[in-house]
Amino acid sequence: MPVHEYLVRADCEGYVERYPAEPFVLACDMKVVSLEHHPDRTKSRSQYKELLKMRLQENPEKDYQAMYYLANEEWGSGNVAAAEELFLEIYKNDSAQLDVIGAAMSLGDIYAAKKDEDAAQMWYQRAIIDKETFEVVCYIEPYIKLVN
Repeated sequence: MPVHEYLVRADCEGYVERYPAEPFVLACDMKVVSLEHHPDRTKSRSQYKELLKMRLQENPEKDYQAMYYLANEEWGSGNVAAAEELFLEIYKNDSAQLDVIGAAMSLGDIYAAKKDEDAAQMWYQRAIIDKETFEVVCYIEPYIKLVN
């Protein structure tokens, strides 16, 4: 994959090796995991969006994490329509609760920026209710957005 993230050892006896030797697998007997994201200063940030698009094209399965990053990049560069489309696809099809909550929150923010308060409130409310189980999720961010 052209865009990758990996975990490195930080004083963990149970750590096996640097990842992604096998993507999305972590075999470590740690009690606490500290995940830090540091930019690769040897690579230009201007290529990031194109690399994400390439990653999505190369992956035969839907890579919703890359799609989420691409949606954020599109939104940040002012391409709100593309971001909205990507966030909607994530919300409709992804099964990872955090991705779905993030997509709903971002859609709420997009509609709030468009001054469509009803749609923004609807998306913030969708970020609170798990779309599969209809249970209330325990993340504070959507509640903060609803109060504001």
